[in-house]
Formats: sequence, C-alpha cells, structure tokens
Amino acid sequence: MFQAIANLYRTIFDEVSLLGDIPNFLIRVSIGLVFANTGWGKIHSIPDITGYFTSLGIPFPEFNAVLVGYTELIAGALLVIGLLTRLSAIPLAITMAVAIITAYLPEVKDIFGFFRLLEWAYFLIFIWLIIIGPGKLSSDHFLTKKFLSNS
Repeated sequence: MFQAIANLYRTIFDEVSLLGDIPNFLIRVSIGLVFANTGWGKIHSIPDITGYFTSLGIPFPEFNAVLVGYTELIAGALLVIGLLTRLSAIPLAITMAVAIITAYLPEVKDIFGFFRLLEWAYFLIFIWLIIIGPGKLSSDHFLTKKFLSNS
C-alpha cells in the first residue's frame, strides 16, 4: 500500500514538475512588461520625474530620472525576452531599494505596512530572478544551450 502511494506521488510530481518553468516564465515576462512600460513613461516625462526626484531629495535628479527611465525600459525589455536576465535584474532591484528608501519608507508606519509595499514585492522578484535565473523558457537558456553544446 505504501509503495503504491509513493509511486502515485512520484508519478504526479514528475508530471507537474514538467510545468515548473511556466510560472517562472510568466513572472519574468509580466514584471518585464511592467518595468519596460514604466521606463517608457519615465523617459517621455523626464521633467515630471526630475521634479518628483527633486522633491524626494534624490541627488542629481535629472540624471537619475534619465538613468532610472532607461534602466527600467531596457532591463524590463530584456526580462521579457529572457536575455541577460540575472544581469538585468540587478539594477532593477537597486532601483526598487532606492524607491523604498526614498519614497515609501518615510510613510510606512509598521512592519505590516512595509510588507504591503508593491516595491518590496518587486524587489523580492528581482532578487529571485538573480538567484534562480530566467528558466528554460528564455533566450538565456536557448543561447547557453546552443553555445555550450557547440564547444
């Protein structure tokens, strides 16, 4: 009886594990689209973003508005196609850390408020992508497989 249950469990687990790259793909593409879109918006409204960064006391607000806008646009687009995923997630994680510290942390009243921050969730996703990588449904995986198998 125990062996039958173990075999059933193993069969189900093996079948479900074949789907394991789909959530990684969906999360990577979704967050990439969000950030490519916000980056696009930022680079088309640099004066507004510069003003906002100035109000937050961010040094060199115009430079940082351009930097953040293009970082979000380019790194977000790279996440969508799964190219240079780990490298692209690093500046986005830093951007979220700075956003939390400068724009949101002063408004947080308690630990629960902190964990409700959308930027915190984004930060965690970027850290996860840095550690786990893009998954098999990505340009990174395809290129790595292609070039490593030819060497």
